[in-house]
Amino acid sequence: MSTILATAKQLGGVISLGARAERPIENCELMPTAFVQIKGGVIDNPTKSRLMDPSNFYFTYTWCRSPEKSSCCNPSCSRGDSFEPIRWSKAVLGGPELMCNVCLSAGHPPHGATFCSKGCFMSSWKDHCKRHTNVRKMSNASEILSSPPNELEESAGIVVKADDSSNWVKVHDDKVYTPTASDVGCRLRIDITAFAVADNSLIAGPIALYTEPVLAAPRKSAFKRILQPIPHERTSISGSVRFRIVSYNVLAEKYATKQAYPYCDSWNLQWPFRRKILFDELEEIQGDIVCLQEVQADHYESDISPFMSSLGYDGMYKQKNIGMQFGKVDGCATFWKKNKFCVAEQYGLEFNNLALQEAKALGFEESEARRYMNRLNRDNIAQIVVLESLSRPPNARGRPLLCIVNTHIYSNNQQADVKLWQTMNLIREVQNFVAARDLALMICGDFNSEPNSAVYEFIMNRHIVSEHSELNSDDRRMQILPETSSIVHGLELGSAMSAASGYEPHFTNYTANFKGCLDYIFYTPGRLKILAISSLPDENDLKPLSGEGLPCACYPSDHMWLSCDVAMVLSGSGAILNTDMGMGMSHGSGKMKMGGRGHK
Repeated sequence: MSTILATAKQLGGVISLGARAERPIENCELMPTAFVQIKGGVIDNPTKSRLMDPSNFYFTYTWCRSPEKSSCCNPSCSRGDSFEPIRWSKAVLGGPELMCNVCLSAGHPPHGATFCSKGCFMSSWKDHCKRHTNVRKMSNASEILSSPPNELEESAGIVVKADDSSNWVKVHDDKVYTPTASDVGCRLRIDITAFAVADNSLIAGPIALYTEPVLAAPRKSAFKRILQPIPHERTSISGSVRFRIVSYNVLAEKYATKQAYPYCDSWNLQWPFRRKILFDELEEIQGDIVCLQEVQADHYESDISPFMSSLGYDGMYKQKNIGMQFGKVDGCATFWKKNKFCVAEQYGLEFNNLALQEAKALGFEESEARRYMNRLNRDNIAQIVVLESLSRPPNARGRPLLCIVNTHIYSNNQQADVKLWQTMNLIREVQNFVAARDLALMICGDFNSEPNSAVYEFIMNRHIVSEHSELNSDDRRMQILPETSSIVHGLELGSAMSAASGYEPHFTNYTANFKGCLDYIFYTPGRLKILAISSLPDENDLKPLSGEGLPCACYPSDHMWLSCDVAMVLSGSGAILNTDMGMGMSHGSGKMKMGGRGHK
């Protein structure tokens, strides 16, 4: 007997083994979580922590596949033998799958006790109850449904002793398993045993963890995103460099939680599932330039960068300014086709650093500077990359250059003044940058601002004339914005997605709590022409698939991707309308008034 077991037994405790796992999906790696715990006895917390230190244990795993597919036990179920993820999502089923606990207690295998929904269970009760033997007699299905913990279980992983080995097929011996096409429709049983690291003695187990039936590989939506052409005079774009640009907030795993998206299936939120659909989308879009937001740093390194490289892209990444952390930090990633562009310049922009520079320039006292920085330190960033076309159009003096900006602006609606401050300073930096180089410009990103916001008005109109909440800080001690008359810039910018209709999409972000347009592709119409824009699904297309909102079984993010085809006009005017307007983005008199309303 191991020292751990002996100590626990001496103190009257019992060591048990538990485990849980997400729903298995074809081609998506699955890694169960196993844990050891002490129950009972008189054991103080320090002793319990010492005994249960994860470094004391290791686990062995054996994966087996059920002999039969575990489709719904209702013979008339409309899903039949289909295991497409969308057909088994909560949005379509109207709730979680269920298992009859009476069947499980009677020794029936899990694959013979699964119902896809409460409705299927109710409708098949008369036939199903005939399977119940050696259990108390029940009069109807509603009696079972009245006490779910005792009689019906959500089909989310059942743990029992590992003694049901008949006819199950062994498929794997390791902690991580990637289900194959042969597994689709079957349950997986994971036999888990815990051993002591010190002497390899048995600590607990084996137990058997039964998963839900394996679903087929993720598939992107069948909705066809059509490129809608925008007519131009042929002479204005003849001989021009043409390219497709994409902007997409891909939803970082760190934000894809059940708390944020309670209407989603937990398996739908897992990165391996969403990654498969995301990669299918990116491959189909065939963008020449791709701007992604909410790219988690570890996923950029392990998944996204290698995948984009395999498609012929080069790229750059900038994570948010959160110390020296790496992994569960997100940021922006910009990619370009290596056979179409090469990089001439690339820079990262940190709004925290801009705030620090401005606090010094404004001459704040220490306490004022601290409040100013506390208001503006939000870790958001932007990327600036200058791409050089590898093709040289006829009569061109050289190969054309294009400036791409990729950003993700702060999201908190309670601090809308911070959004406007970040946008002001982004435009200021970009204006100075392109003015010194005479570049065509495109700005992509999630601005977390709707078309009726001060952020949008400022970008499109180069100044603000309307009343907006952003102009008033909720922190009355600190006004971070200058006077309204100073909130100006000199860039000529248009919005690509409104180039055809004159208005933005109804929504680019679609969740249960919010549906609206937050994402944009801005461009300089004097140097660039929008040739076509991608269509977006409307609510009638999304609701049958997503229920309350995205993400869902065929959309990997809560945002929609934007795309347009663009031509560089070699003889067009520059991006700057007025080289003197907004270049300094000054705060009026120079020093910000503390606690006042500097714009009024």
